[in-house]
Amino acid sequence: MKWKPSWKSAFWTLVGIEVLILFVLMLLLFQPVERKKISDAELNQEDYIPISVEADKSAVNGLIQRYLDGKGELGPVNYSVYVNNDVELMGTFEVFEEEIEFKMDFSASVLDNGDLWLEEKSLQVGGLEIPSAYVLKFVQKNYSLPEWVSIYPNDQIIYLSISKMKLNDGTRLRMKEFNLPENKIKVDLLVPKN
Repeated sequence: MKWKPSWKSAFWTLVGIEVLILFVLMLLLFQPVERKKISDAELNQEDYIPISVEADKSAVNGLIQRYLDGKGELGPVNYSVYVNNDVELMGTFEVFEEEIEFKMDFSASVLDNGDLWLEEKSLQVGGLEIPSAYVLKFVQKNYSLPEWVSIYPNDQIIYLSISKMKLNDGTRLRMKEFNLPENKIKVDLLVPKN
């Protein structure tokens, strides 16, 4: 007697495969993300000559765009960063060959060590409401981010270690003020003495 597959066995096999795929997707989605430790290390002030610089939002937007243009392809998501009354991360990513737009708004605060702390205020992904932790986790895993950028998806925070950012000839930065509503941005350029 030969076994002949029936529509019932094919149906249950298909359901089993779908449940397995759903399980694997959920497992990957809820997988913990590696956390970088935030360093409290201060730059040794005696090794640098501080030069104070003031800028406005349009100048900062130009610098950000220049930096992003110089980096080329950063990952599977096309994005840009704008400084308005908040820090805005806007971009698109592809899902099933369709471009999906997203926008995240962050409030910014300067830490005592001159680094910048961005806390997520709002998120829009097309017409859907998706928890920002998932989007930040996706960004953290799939973007080519500089070493001075740390993302903490569960806390909805992006930490910018401005003091670790290396410019030409060893010059460093230290954020002094980042008051976007008043359009006041102050930065210390720390030029090495030697």
